[in-house]
Amino acid sequence: MKKNILLIALITFNFIVLHPLKAQNFPFNNQGNQLSFTDSSGKNSIIVSRGHQVKINDDERKLFYQDYDSKSKIMTVKDISYKVFYTKHTKIEYNLDDIHRIQLRMDDTRKRAQALWYPGIYAHMLPQAAVVGVTMAIVGGITGAKDINSESPVFKIIYIPGMALSLVNAVINTFPTASKLGKGEWISIPLEGEDAWELAPLLIN
Repeated sequence: MKKNILLIALITFNFIVLHPLKAQNFPFNNQGNQLSFTDSSGKNSIIVSRGHQVKINDDERKLFYQDYDSKSKIMTVKDISYKVFYTKHTKIEYNLDDIHRIQLRMDDTRKRAQALWYPGIYAHMLPQAAVVGVTMAIVGGITGAKDINSESPVFKIIYIPGMALSLVNAVINTFPTASKLGKGEWISIPLEGEDAWELAPLLIN
């Protein structure tokens, strides 16, 4: 019974979430947040969409570009870090005047993330599932429930919501955390000096 519930849920989430991602570069992709980087010659340019991996200045963290406000000159990025029992999302804001260099990841992280989809799901779910199991055992011991099955209150109140939350967390976080794996191929873009690239938000009609 338990395995059937998890299998149905996993297949459902896989159909809803994974397949639409194949048509995008990244789950955060949003054309309204695109940036254009143009080199000093004006001949070469790179377009960056929301969710593109970046490194700011000399910080080696792999961050995800989110948005840029041309009026305040604030660039917003997100640090998504796998912490075994949870995935930490931290929003970071940089003033463009404080950025002297930005690195853009150029390899196809989408393929790697898709290849690691199922292992990633389990990597995210298993630690939380273990917590759910321990919680059920403790509650069962306290309440005196000897036989915990699909009809027992402990199963309905703890197991089903706990595993559902664990699965949702895994589906949301597997793709970005898996895409960060590997050294990657990066291009360094200077934003200061004679060779500085020009940054501009793209206007989408």
